Amino acid sequence: MKKITYLFVLASVMMLSACQDWLDVKPSSEVDQVELFASEEGYMDALNGTYLMLGENSLYGDRLTMSFTDILAQNYFIPSGHNYIDLVFHNYETEFGENHISGIWNKAYNVIANCNNIISHIEMDGADKFSGNNYNLIKGEAIAMRALLHFDMLRLFNAPFKGNPEFLGVPYVDEYKIELTEQSTTSEALALIVGDLLTAYELLKNDVITDEEQPDGLYRENRLNYYAVAALLARVYLYQEDFANAALYAEEVIQSEYFKWMNPADVIGGNDYVFYSELILGLYSDNVGQTARNYFVHKDGSQPNELICANRSADWYDGDDIRYKYWFEVVSTMDGDKRFMKKYNRPIEDDEEAFYEDPVLPIVKISEMYLILAECKAKTNLQDGITILNQMLAERRAVELDPAADEVAFTEAISKEYEREFYGEGQLFFFYKRMNYPSIIGMDGSNIPMDDTKYTLPLPANEVELGGRVTE
Repeated sequence: MKKITYLFVLASVMMLSACQDWLDVKPSSEVDQVELFASEEGYMDALNGTYLMLGENSLYGDRLTMSFTDILAQNYFIPSGHNYIDLVFHNYETEFGENHISGIWNKAYNVIANCNNIISHIEMDGADKFSGNNYNLIKGEAIAMRALLHFDMLRLFNAPFKGNPEFLGVPYVDEYKIELTEQSTTSEALALIVGDLLTAYELLKNDVITDEEQPDGLYRENRLNYYAVAALLARVYLYQEDFANAALYAEEVIQSEYFKWMNPADVIGGNDYVFYSELILGLYSDNVGQTARNYFVHKDGSQPNELICANRSADWYDGDDIRYKYWFEVVSTMDGDKRFMKKYNRPIEDDEEAFYEDPVLPIVKISEMYLILAECKAKTNLQDGITILNQMLAERRAVELDPAADEVAFTEAISKEYEREFYGEGQLFFFYKRMNYPSIIGMDGSNIPMDDTKYTLPLPANEVELGGRVTE
């Protein structure tokens, strides 16, 4: 796989928040933007800058993958006194919790502002300024990124769609402007998200990732390419229970055969613990290794950020499951044996980088497309759903589901796969929320009652106090 160095030239933007800080813009900012968007290369630099922002700790570089959302899902054993202990109980109203929540919100809307800025300028400039298909690629990726972020903000800050589709929650900001955007209901926001993704889908129809041989210098892997947008459409349609459309787009990605199941030999040979060939969208970040070491490398003594895998995780995997084999390790400590995740292991020495795949965070994977397709097909033909699910289980070397299983057993198997497949990737909490489960299994094996207040993050205080946001 090609190594990619992303250029980072970030356009000066105003934070779309109720906080007045976003009015503090240097007079030179407009000049800087004129220079940035004066060329096709400037647009590419600005877009690459947004990808790097996605990989920062406040978003997918940490909070929305390794730590915050997976702690809400009970994936780690969090002892008393740990920094994250309140999140285990879904208590968001602490200084630590509020800081993390506002950090996620502010960074997400900051990136959205960057996307809107790119979209605004590129629409004013028109396609004549760009070579080849680059106008469509840049605009399509920026629109898709805007949709991706709004969807994850909706999954965090809005009540579950199943049960409360008209919840008034996150604003859908689709313009680069100073004025605040009014909040949308979940149904309204989902319609706007789908609209953006369909627009991006059409713009990216001629994405070179669909070619068997890509031209030199055009790296389309692990970006919001054509197939990544199709996969996001499958994810969003599933969330709003449009099973026909979810199946349509998931099947398109699968049938492309572009994304290959991981070859177990590559895990050891290439230190590929994220299963690189399966990534439809992955975010490059040089900080992956350091962040993972902060959480998943044990040092005897006080470690307020150490994340120990919950004991329940060991019971999830059966057969000769390659995920359990390659994603976890048991470490002997002064307090006994502890299980840590090694999915994000990276070399400490620079000269060892050549022996590893690129440092990426998995955002969308081919395995999710199989799970979506299986769930959707089972709505009309249970046997079809079981067959598709078993294709995935066979690739994971897990015990396959009995072809004669009933609907209850199938649903339990789907749930189990979300628990096993997305460890350390932030998706399990979103699955529980999509299903609107009345309870989930806690880190200690106990039953934890769930409701809208636990599934729904509170809006940041500044949004409520200064922006006049409505809270339900």
